Amino acid sequence: MARTSLQDVAGLRDPAQTWNFDLFFDRLPSGVSGNLRDLTFRVKTTQFPGANLDAVEVELHGVKLVFAGRATYDHEFTVTFYEGVDWSVRNAFYSWRELMRSWQNNSGSTSDLYKSSCTLSLYDDFPNESKTIKLAGVWPKTIDSVDLDGGESAAVMMSVTFSFDYIEE
Repeated sequence: MARTSLQDVAGLRDPAQTWNFDLFFDRLPSGVSGNLRDLTFRVKTTQFPGANLDAVEVELHGVKLVFAGRATYDHEFTVTFYEGVDWSVRNAFYSWRELMRSWQNNSGSTSDLYKSSCTLSLYDDFPNESKTIKLAGVWPKTIDSVDLDGGESAAVMMSVTFSFDYIEE
């Protein structure tokens, strides 16, 4: 096997850049108000969901063999949004949560009403779309606390962890 050289490294294409993405929600559930474009450009950070392989272990006569099992996903990703003075991001996700399971009315709705989908578009430097993944069956699982600090000037950010059913690549 040949040792890595300067030519190997110099021959690499430009690296993917962490900021070069968009996250598009396909729709908000009926009854949840919010601007889809606002949600897209207010995204500060998100994650490209990870993937796993289950391990299948076979132990016989003091020997353990480990084989690749089912392919699975983490089924979660977190998005950090910049909030505006109208609190529209928080309002949208709390309305979505209320639609799913209302603690006030002790009611909820079925997944065909509250699940949505979103598309993570990754770009190259042109900017052409270089990779697209669709996350199906998306819904907000956790709406994190919002940090406020009277001792500094800073933008308010809020994080939402979403659950999803599967990835289409």
